[in-house]
Amino acid sequence: MQIHTGDGEAPWVILRNQDPFYLEEVCRFDKDNMLRMPKIIPLHAGYPSVGKAAWLSHLYPNCYFELSIMTPLVHQNLYERYLQVMEAVPLSKILFASDAFHVPELYWLSGRWGSDTWHRLLPTTWQVEV
Repeated sequence: MQIHTGDGEAPWVILRNQDPFYLEEVCRFDKDNMLRMPKIIPLHAGYPSVGKAAWLSHLYPNCYFELSIMTPLVHQNLYERYLQVMEAVPLSKILFASDAFHVPELYWLSGRWGSDTWHRLLPTTWQVEV
């Protein structure tokens, strides 16, 4: 299930209602003492609460992390933001999305900036001493 968290639809959404931690009960979804664990994807990286969305993805094996809105629209310090996500979320649970809409150039920019940032990050985080 993809659930909207964070900014991305302003002014039509109320940001205080988009807190990623509101999804905790959905991630656990315990009914009749049986943990059902549906796959949950908080959309828009929970921005501006990126750390909360990342921590939720860290705690629950069925919760993933989706990077949209950060890459094309909040690209300042993108390297540090991706690094913050990688500190908590396993790489296998990080999903890339462009969040580009109606403007073809945003698709290209998002792909370019995302790819460039990953190529800068991965060699520095996967250094292995022999």
